[in-house]
Amino acid sequence: MNTLNETLIHLGMSKNEAHIYEILSSKPGLTVYQIAMELQLSRSSVYPLVEGMVRNGYLVLSKEDKDKYHALDKETLLKMLSSKHQEALKEASKMLDELPIVSERESTVNVVGYETILAKAKTMMETAKNEIIMNTDLDIDLFHDELQQALQRKVRIVLFSFRKQKTDLPIEIYSHDYVIQEANRLMLVIDEDKTLAASVTPARDEWLGMVSNNPFLVRLHSEHIHHDIYLLKFREKLGKNLFELHPDIFLGTRNERGVHHGKKPIEK
Repeated sequence: MNTLNETLIHLGMSKNEAHIYEILSSKPGLTVYQIAMELQLSRSSVYPLVEGMVRNGYLVLSKEDKDKYHALDKETLLKMLSSKHQEALKEASKMLDELPIVSERESTVNVVGYETILAKAKTMMETAKNEIIMNTDLDIDLFHDELQQALQRKVRIVLFSFRKQKTDLPIEIYSHDYVIQEANRLMLVIDEDKTLAASVTPARDEWLGMVSNNPFLVRLHSEHIHHDIYLLKFREKLGKNLFELHPDIFLGTRNERGVHHGKKPIEK
């Protein structure tokens, strides 16, 4: 959201209501006729909008001139909108809790966008009862609150990362300690029961992911994270990674050569 208008719409105002609030913020004390002129709409269509905004508390009438309207001051507006959103969230939570419990089917769904994927990962962490295992080069403190709450529930947390991670949380971290400029992966397994896997697609420069409770995909992602940790442990014990010690074990597949990975292919 880049403008006040877009932000107000996101917080629940209609497009015209947001425009009226924005106009009166910069030009206080306008009549309905003047507001209509600014919007290039008829007075008859603007009047019910203004009246509705007065009822909702977004606008106030001038004490000196009852025909002139002012935008509610921003501090009060923000407190009011925050209160309304909190009430709506509580009501939604109550209604969702009252829905009948249906046995969860095996499902796999796509998730698009960085913020959406981040929110989904946090929601999944909040459901963990026994174990969270992760593979990510995102800053782990993005999930600080959710992981802290999981630790309080006695949930074991295991993290593998290529990135150098710093956190005050007592979680198990296995890291290559590389400096990562731009994170591009997130893999999460909750209670060996559900999984999330997401990354940046080089062609679209967009985060795409999937969430699943399919047992095969859960096991696949869990094994992937385990293998990353085992390979790191071998490197720490042997001083070099297995591929440096035994280059003949490479398969020479398209995966190893970086085909479609958004990086320069490795020449063998």
